[in-house]
Amino acid sequence: MHYKDEGITMKIIFIFTILTFMLNASYIQMQNYAKQNQHKKVLKEAKYSLEDYQNPKLHILWATSAQKLGETTVAMSAYERVLILEPENQEAKDALDTIYETTHRKGLSSTPNEGTRKNKIRAKANLSFGYDSNVNVNASGDDLDGYYGIDLGLKKISSSFAKVKANVSYLYNFEEYDNWFVQSALDIYYQNNFSAHLYDLTVPTVEFALGYIKDDYLFYFPISYNNINYLNQNLLNIFSFTPRIRINFLENALWDSSAIYSRRNYIESIDKTKDATTYGIQTGIYWNTNQSQLYANVKYENRSADKEQNNRFVDANFFTLDANYKYYFTTSLIVESHYLFRYSDYSDNIGTDATPSEISRDDYIHEIALKFSYLINKDMEIYVGDTYTQSLSTYIPAEYNKNVFQLGYQVRY
Repeated sequence: MHYKDEGITMKIIFIFTILTFMLNASYIQMQNYAKQNQHKKVLKEAKYSLEDYQNPKLHILWATSAQKLGETTVAMSAYERVLILEPENQEAKDALDTIYETTHRKGLSSTPNEGTRKNKIRAKANLSFGYDSNVNVNASGDDLDGYYGIDLGLKKISSSFAKVKANVSYLYNFEEYDNWFVQSALDIYYQNNFSAHLYDLTVPTVEFALGYIKDDYLFYFPISYNNINYLNQNLLNIFSFTPRIRINFLENALWDSSAIYSRRNYIESIDKTKDATTYGIQTGIYWNTNQSQLYANVKYENRSADKEQNNRFVDANFFTLDANYKYYFTTSLIVESHYLFRYSDYSDNIGTDATPSEISRDDYIHEIALKFSYLINKDMEIYVGDTYTQSLSTYIPAEYNKNVFQLGYQVRY
C-alpha cells in the first residue's frame, strides 16, 4: 500500500506540473519572444493568453514590449491591469507615473504626481512665440467713448510676443513616516510683448506642500506666494493656501476637490484700497480611457475688500466652469480642446457721476482653446494652439474680445 500511495502521489505531482506548464505556456513563450526582441510576437501572444490572463507578470511583459514598440497607450493599459491584479506593484506604479506625466494624463495614476514614492527633482521649460490681438485687454474705442461721453483716444493694442514658462520641483518622501511627503516648487512666467512693453508680464511663484498618500486617495496641503510685475511696476503679491483631496473612485476616474484661500496685496500705497481676501471651493473629475482624457471642474469664489474704504469692483462673487478634453490620435499626436465660462457678480452698480445708473455689474466670460501637440520623445514636445476669449458685461469698459495664437516647444527633465 505504501508504494501504491507513492505512485498515486507522483502521478498527481506530474499532472499538476503539466497543468502548471500549460497554464504558463503563453507567458513562457512571451519570455522567449522578448529575449529575441520579437516584441510584436509578444503582444500577439499576450492577446490570446486567456488561461494566463490573471498573471501580473504577463501584463508587465506585455507593457514593456509595447513601450519598446512605441505603443504607449497599449503599455499604459497593460500596467493598469497589473495594478488591478496586484495593487502594490511598484514597477507598474512608477511606469504609470512616467506615462501619465509625459502624455499629460496628470492626476490619474494610482500614485499621483505629488506622491510618487521616490525622492526626485523635476524640471520643465516652455518657450513659445505668438500673436495677441488685444494685449491690453481693452474694449473698443468707440464703445468707451460712447460710455464716457468724451473722446479718450483708447484702442486695442495688438502685439507679437515671446513667452517663457519654467518649473522646478523637488519631492521628498519621509522614510520614517510612510505615506507622508513634502514638495517644493519654483515657477517662472515671463511674457515679452514686442510692440507693447507696457504690458509685459513677469510672475515668479514659490510653493511648499505637505502631502499624504495611501492606496486610492491623496491629501495635499500647498502654500504658495507669487509676485506680479505688470504695467512697468511691481504691482502686487498673492498668498494662497489651497488644501486638496484626490480620490480614485473608479478604475479610470479620479475626483479632485480643494478649498481656496488667497490674499492679494498691492505694493503701491495708491492701490492699497484694492487689497482683498478670497475664499472659495472647487471640485472636479478626471476621466481617462486609452485614447482620451476628460476633465471637468466647477469653482466658486467670494472676494471681499480688506479695507472699508475701497475701490469699486473689488467685492464680488465668481462662478467658473472649466472643461478640458484630450484625444490621442497616436502615441505622439495629441489634440486638446478647452472651454471656460466665468460669471462675475459685483456688489457695485455701473453708474458714474456723469452717467448715473442703478444696474449692478455682471461679467460673462467665454474662452475656447484648441491645441495640437506632437511628442518628439517622452521629454520633448512641440505644439501649436489658438485661444479666443470674449467678455460680455453690463459695464461697458469690461467688454472685450481677444485672440491669442502661439507656437511652442517644451522640454521636461
